[in-house]
Amino acid sequence: MPNEWKFVAIAASSEGLDDLHRVLHPLRAGIPAAVVVVIKEPADGTPLTFEQIARGLSVPVAYVVDGARVEPGRVFVAPRRRGVTIDADGRFRIDQTPATVDTHLGDLLFTSASKRYGARMIGVVMSGHGRDGTAGLRAMHLTPGALGIVQSPADAAVPGMTINAVLGDSPDYVPLVDDMGRLLETLIHRPVASKQSS
Repeated sequence: MPNEWKFVAIAASSEGLDDLHRVLHPLRAGIPAAVVVVIKEPADGTPLTFEQIARGLSVPVAYVVDGARVEPGRVFVAPRRRGVTIDADGRFRIDQTPATVDTHLGDLLFTSASKRYGARMIGVVMSGHGRDGTAGLRAMHLTPGALGIVQSPADAAVPGMTINAVLGDSPDYVPLVDDMGRLLETLIHRPVASKQSS
């Protein structure tokens, strides 16, 4: 496995789907990163379709498959209302118990992935209700070099997750959503050892 490819974990919500597209749109096929997205959806809401999530993206998109190896060059989307973690061998593990409104899907992913990828980890918290992502960012930042990005609450459609992440952690970057895609592209290509603070 190449040492330099990154693992990007994104905690988002169905309310912020347009913002998520703006972040993922600059990414291209062959990027030296695996991007894994967990999307919080209301239990009583209309489920997002794969086409809604993948529309307009240049990078290949696939659903997470339990037991599959994490590989760079694509975006992986967690199944609806399922917790996804990364095991010690770099494989996806899916919790088959449906998540509730209180399940912090982002925290589960961030915390498990940080144990595997360390300084190659980039955690991203976007628009959504609640505190999901905050504890995961804190766990991730126990490893020097891991990077945290939080969408600016100023332009988040639902700012709860972003406000809590800014107050509960010390994110490395708090950009407006239109700057996040370019920033992520830059950080993905930056050598691991050259972390810079914002």
